[in-house]
Amino acid sequence: MRFFTRYHAIIALLATIAACKEPSLGQEGVEEGKIPQDAVVEILTEGGKLYWGISAMRGTETTTLNGVQMALLDPSKIPSMKALRQQLSGVFTNHAMDSLIVDLGIKESAGKLWIPAADPGDVSVYEDADVTQSVERGDTVLVTVDVPLGDSGQSDLRGVRLVRVGNDWRIDNNPFTDVETTDDEPSD
Repeated sequence: MRFFTRYHAIIALLATIAACKEPSLGQEGVEEGKIPQDAVVEILTEGGKLYWGISAMRGTETTTLNGVQMALLDPSKIPSMKALRQQLSGVFTNHAMDSLIVDLGIKESAGKLWIPAADPGDVSVYEDADVTQSVERGDTVLVTVDVPLGDSGQSDLRGVRLVRVGNDWRIDNNPFTDVETTDDEPSD
């Protein structure tokens, strides 16, 4: 089922890219409304470090919430959901933050943040990612990146939606698990 969904998401993204026939990301500096491929990889690398860094903040204190064994997130680093969102806000839109928090399984209970105690699976290495396809639509860039999965020698295709927020680019979806289909309109 997972392969079926990923396959169709990739096909939909590639069809969208082919249909748009807009200019691809350039390797040179940022032009008006454009973002270079190395900047895409840099944003994804920073976002990946934040995403997997949250899991690394698990403490030893545990509890069970809704039948799931949860570990306390280090309250000196992430004391609240507001603080977590603040840490993520330099790289992600609100839409993406909502998705990441759900994906990571973070819950707030008794004034503390909890994350599932189980270790995450493969950690993707975005520093070595390659942008394979890109389409720009105004202040939105849809890209497909080929991302190595740790030291396994395998890689995975991920769909990423970047949106311009002021003078900066933000990730507007969750590119750290499975390929997601992208909406026509970006979030804030």
